[in-house]
Amino acid sequence: MNEPMNILVVDDNRQLASSLADIIEENGYAVFQAYDGMSAVETCRSRSFDLVILDYKLPDIDGLEVQQQLFGATDADFLIITAHASIESAAEAVRRGNIVGYETKPLDMPRLLAFIRQIHERRRAEAKVERQAEEIRAALAEKETLLRELHHRVKNNMQLISSMISLQKTSVQDKTAKNILLELEDKIRTMALVHQKLYQSENLAEIDLREYIRDLICLLVKSHGLKPDAAEMRLDIENTPIPINTAIPIGIVLNELISNAFKHAFKDGGAEQLAIGLSRTESGDIELTYADNGIGLPPDFDFRGQKTLGIQSIFLIVEHQLNGTVEFDGSNGLTCRMRFRNDEYQSNS
Repeated sequence: MNEPMNILVVDDNRQLASSLADIIEENGYAVFQAYDGMSAVETCRSRSFDLVILDYKLPDIDGLEVQQQLFGATDADFLIITAHASIESAAEAVRRGNIVGYETKPLDMPRLLAFIRQIHERRRAEAKVERQAEEIRAALAEKETLLRELHHRVKNNMQLISSMISLQKTSVQDKTAKNILLELEDKIRTMALVHQKLYQSENLAEIDLREYIRDLICLLVKSHGLKPDAAEMRLDIENTPIPINTAIPIGIVLNELISNAFKHAFKDGGAEQLAIGLSRTESGDIELTYADNGIGLPPDFDFRGQKTLGIQSIFLIVEHQLNGTVEFDGSNGLTCRMRFRNDEYQSNS
């Protein structure tokens, strides 16, 4: 606030108002005058003021009524000036709204000018803070725009890679190689979906996991050439956002488990069911559970001893990337329980 502070002097004693305005102007402030309450109200509504020096007793409405009518319409501070008989009322007025103080008549001009300078310095400091805050908001908005664009471009690049793999897949005759390309394509789409959710989200750091998993299942159903209602989905997921460094690993693991179910678990033609749950334990861990009603696996099946990339990737992601634990149970369909800590997840509680 480098320009002079705008001050309105309101007093029905025109001589006093004029003398007061002259003294204040000599100290470098821009001063305007009004001589009754309604004129003060109209002047404040038509011009911006930093300080209103307001006589308590006015011919039409008193100073408190002026302040009440202007409450919310101006950010000016109000200083009440009053005769000795009205000190108690003026003191009570200071407790209201943006009335910052009162002075008694006859006015102590050095004290009044010191008070005005104090208000001026405070408002200059507030204006500086607001300018800095606005600069920060503008910088954050710019960074948010750039980050949103980055997520959008990453998603588009991943989709381009996925399309190239899909195109290559049509020219491959070997079934094993075709399946490998399909799995790779699904993993890329799984990661691209996270970036899509992020740039569509109001919060660029987190996504809604329930919505993401639902869309992921639909994506995999389509990828495997199944009908949209091929599997009944049961999602029991805490209503909480998940940061990107947790969402992508979770997506890759679920991609592996769901794709495996579509390819191997449902062989008897029964109603296919998938259940996915995410909750937080009392100790603060995150527990992610996947279950299907597929054909299951033998009791002595050694999950950790499997050499397939899919099973190995689940152990690798959960135990090393998420620093968690993973357990499999194939006795009644397939159940996979994963537990891991995530400080970012906990901080959002």
